[in-house]
Amino acid sequence: MPSSSVKKTLSKAEYLKHKNNNMIDKDICNKYSISKSVLVKLKADWGISNSRSTKKIKKTIAISSAPKTIDVEKNSVLRDENNSTNQVNVLNARISELEVILRETEEKLKICENEREALWRIQDILRSRLVV
Repeated sequence: MPSSSVKKTLSKAEYLKHKNNNMIDKDICNKYSISKSVLVKLKADWGISNSRSTKKIKKTIAISSAPKTIDVEKNSVLRDENNSTNQVNVLNARISELEVILRETEEKLKICENEREALWRIQDILRSRLVV
């Protein structure tokens, strides 16, 4: 069996060497015939994270944090009791609308993430067929 058909395995030291030589992850994936998702898993095993995944974690935490309360009395002009009740009802209705929009957006995000993962799996399958 010729040595060219044997896959090279990527080690942490080799990865860091490539990164120090300003090689991007996409090129490293191509060189070692691995998918980006495999590289991400390897980097996680090695304890290496990039700023993009850190940003994603921060965004997730920000989205899932408790909602801020709105002080209706400070932010609205109170003329009489009926007017303030109407303003509170309008604000509560708007909050409900925004919560629905947020839930729909989160569902769309999950669908997009699942589709992205499926595309990576398909790419892995196609690459494995090309190597054989």
